[in-house]
Amino acid sequence: MIYVVVDDEIKIREGLSRYLQGRKDCDKVYSFQNASEALNRLPKIPADVLLTDIRMPGFSGLELIETITGAYPDLTTIIISGYSEFDYARKAIELGVRRYLTKPTDIYELNEILDEIAAEKGERSQPEDRVVRHVIAHVEQHFREELDLQQLADAAFVSRNYLCRRFKEMTGESPMEYLARYRIEQACLLMHDGQRTIGDIARSVGFSDRRAFSRVFKRWQGITPQDYRNSL
Repeated sequence: MIYVVVDDEIKIREGLSRYLQGRKDCDKVYSFQNASEALNRLPKIPADVLLTDIRMPGFSGLELIETITGAYPDLTTIIISGYSEFDYARKAIELGVRRYLTKPTDIYELNEILDEIAAEKGERSQPEDRVVRHVIAHVEQHFREELDLQQLADAAFVSRNYLCRRFKEMTGESPMEYLARYRIEQACLLMHDGQRTIGDIARSVGFSDRRAFSRVFKRWQGITPQDYRNSL
């Protein structure tokens, strides 16, 4: 399964992410420090379970759930909060939250509910969904390496044509478009490190040719890597 963790407390966010990564059913864990970051990325993440805090800078976890309700019918939501006020719990019930847990989290209770969710989703999951999830996880683990369509198809044990068709149907983009976009997203994060050259950043995200990197970067961002760095 693919998990999304949203919590502004770094120790809790990292601890929960490590726990989830240790589960046998875990394909990938995405973690965000606020609801805005999560909301921006969710459209491109085939997430199964969202675990969120309530009180965070910007808008709350409840507001995040309220915003995405209806758009992600297969997404199961769990609240893990330091607050047990009745109004919060009542609102969570209204929004269809699967479970409202308070901090410090009872790991046995969390494990039990996640096992239930995994069993339910396993019954409903289609093999082609798992193919796409596997490729996404493979891309995000190996994007620094040379990757082509055949390698992605081989990683999922399917043909290239089948992968392209299913991936497009589920995400709206091709596997190679996803790879390119993900590499550029990572490059944008590295641009904030003024000590790293653009050539070094290009190599760090899987481009051996700086010119190819600049061309792909401009296609996705609308400006050159140097112009992007100058704008920071």
